[in-house]
Amino acid sequence: MVGFPLGLFTSGLVSFAFLGNTPLDVKSQFMMWWITPIWLLLIALIYFTHRPRRTLFVLSIVVVIEYGLLQVIR
Repeated sequence: MVGFPLGLFTSGLVSFAFLGNTPLDVKSQFMMWWITPIWLLLIALIYFTHRPRRTLFVLSIVVVIEYGLLQVIR
């Protein structure tokens, strides 16, 4: 369950950073397809790291903090 916040908040970061003035239907479709490479990254991390749970947890915490900072700044 550590990969869910990573995928969700990473797509939120991409949405805030690059898709500010994009119509909602295009933005939602792009975000839906953006989650796929994130899940592929998570699957690769499981097989190529010694401690995948710790790595995914740290990545999730970093992304959630960045998302929170963007919410405060905007």
